[in-house]
Amino acid sequence: MTEHLKRRTMMMTISCRWICSMRILIGKIAHLQVK
Repeated sequence: MTEHLKRRTMMMTISCRWICSMRILIGKIAHLQVK
């Protein structure tokens, strides 16, 4: 595995986790606003 590919995979994983946490946050906020 080349260094470029490794870095790219790392970035993908980090962005995926970030998107997931953002979605959970938005979901919680939306849920609070509904109440």
